[in-house]
Amino acid sequence: MRTFALSFFLVTLPLCAQVKPTGGPAPTAPTANSPQSPQPIPQIDPSQHWRNATVALGSVITVGGTERLVVEGSAVIVAVDEKRGCLLTAKHMIEDPASGIVRPALWMRLSSEHGEEMPSIPLDLVDSQGKAIWIGAPDSDLALIPIPWAKLQGRKLDGVSIKEFAATEDEVFQGAQILVLGYPQVFRNADQTNPYSTSPIARVGIIAWTNPADPLGKPFLVDANLYGGNSGGPVFRVRNGFDRYGNFNIGNGGLAFIGIVSQGPTVTTPIIAGGGIVSRPNALTGVPETEYTVVPYVGGIGVIEPASRAKELLSRVFQLADKPIPLQIRKP
Repeated sequence: MRTFALSFFLVTLPLCAQVKPTGGPAPTAPTANSPQSPQPIPQIDPSQHWRNATVALGSVITVGGTERLVVEGSAVIVAVDEKRGCLLTAKHMIEDPASGIVRPALWMRLSSEHGEEMPSIPLDLVDSQGKAIWIGAPDSDLALIPIPWAKLQGRKLDGVSIKEFAATEDEVFQGAQILVLGYPQVFRNADQTNPYSTSPIARVGIIAWTNPADPLGKPFLVDANLYGGNSGGPVFRVRNGFDRYGNFNIGNGGLAFIGIVSQGPTVTTPIIAGGGIVSRPNALTGVPETEYTVVPYVGGIGVIEPASRAKELLSRVFQLADKPIPLQIRKP
């Protein structure tokens, strides 16, 4: 085991950690020198803040001399306060759960408000001495990655505030309406890039199951049509509609962050190549048998790591960040 100080999470540039207001600025009252009528209050998209906080993760390839991002998953920017933040994602985006192999780097791309493709930003996951500079939860599929502030100078970022994490069972219950943001790879170009990944794709659904003994602390299931690329993306409780007591709420009830996508549904399917199904002779009988593989399935149930576990990890990391006490982590 190696250790390192967590000072890399301390940043000096400001982080836009507050939820953008939904009502807009108040109109100016007319005065003796300003007889005109008050201006209408501008309408603000309440979900824009959450979209801006959701980023794409993946690998960079070169196509025709131009670097392009192949999206593999998602993450959400978390604002601990106005000066400190990090990326929260699924640990399996960094460390393969079967082999234990840790990738040395990822790339991230911020969401675009105008549809243009933003530049890919490298995320180093190990330092020059080979020490990991990311933090993984020991008992859940969650990880924190430092934000590369040197490559984001002068840019403010939207981030989910710790105060917006679900804290009561009224937010996480069976049948609750949810919103999932992320970069599912439903469509791909011939070069494996996605023409629809300049901003996150929204999927809606419900909470399908929670652990009766610990609905806030244990992984729960959602029915939200998850797909490959949603891994590591944020899940929000939509506070409109029916609450857990059967009361119906009308209007903009807002969102509460309730978790991170850990696993999506998969299905076993035959391997097809050259227009036919691939088969291989059985080693014992010599009879050809169809070859199968496991692929993501469009639709169905997904597993969500709860916000409470993410908050525990964040609290542990950022409490230690202000003290000269190292945190033991896995060395890749």
